[in-house]
Amino acid sequence: MKYIEDFNGRLRYRKRRDAFVDTQRIVLEDERLSGTWVRHGEKNKDRLQKSGWDRCYPRRGRIAVVQDPLVNVARALSVAYPKKWIVAVNPGSATRPGGRVHIGEPGVEESLCLCSDLYSTLAKPGIWKKFYMKHLTGIYNKTEYPELMDEWLYSGDVTIFKEIRDGVPELLPENEWGHIDVITSAPPGALADDLWTGYSGSSAMAKAILRSVHLLQGRNIFEAAIHEGGEYGEKMPHILVLPAFGCDLVRKDPTNLVAEAYAALLKHYAGYFETVVFAAGEHSTVFREVFEKNGLAL
Repeated sequence: MKYIEDFNGRLRYRKRRDAFVDTQRIVLEDERLSGTWVRHGEKNKDRLQKSGWDRCYPRRGRIAVVQDPLVNVARALSVAYPKKWIVAVNPGSATRPGGRVHIGEPGVEESLCLCSDLYSTLAKPGIWKKFYMKHLTGIYNKTEYPELMDEWLYSGDVTIFKEIRDGVPELLPENEWGHIDVITSAPPGALADDLWTGYSGSSAMAKAILRSVHLLQGRNIFEAAIHEGGEYGEKMPHILVLPAFGCDLVRKDPTNLVAEAYAALLKHYAGYFETVVFAAGEHSTVFREVFEKNGLAL
């Protein structure tokens, strides 16, 4: 049985590698996919100090936790609500556009790049210099620590034209294509020598430090989504889709810690959106339990 599982796993990797090549071919050949854009955002540059901590936007603020892949959830919401502005959060690599998509990895970022034209925005020369090369240079020279939590990439008009089925992307008919925006932000622990990797123990101080990091970065993610609407104007995203951000990186299983941080954030930010969806995958049960324990209605 183990040999069969190993064979099926290698086969899925190969299929995903082939699917990435096919996705890039579609993006290059279909002129309708040429309108995607991207910009580099930073907390200080974008003046996100005007936070939502002391105000609440009069929206429903419904919260949902689902187990399905984030790319599938975002696309399905876009198709179901074509007039809604949907933003998804990509827990992206700090040094490689698309993470390990070229070798068939099944992560959240890789799945987004396999199923949409997101990769074409992340791989733009200007973005490479401002975001990825900056981090690589800082790591190599050990002269500039990359402030990952304070910057992000905002990709607009991303088209999702494939769906993950049994771990492999499948092309969809055009009437089922979805259109979303994507915020790419590297989670704590995204670098091999990330500062926060040192806080991987189970002491109370280590947990408190890591929780504060997730609170700060989560706040910037919410603020970036809101800020795109124009300084808290009437035009703001209706639906925000988030992953289990950083749950598999720093500690062996920091799911409770991450969920606690986002439970606190949701009490201040959920009201800015009609719906906030966590596509938490295998961590969905823990997220539901933590949210409910903190008094959040699902």
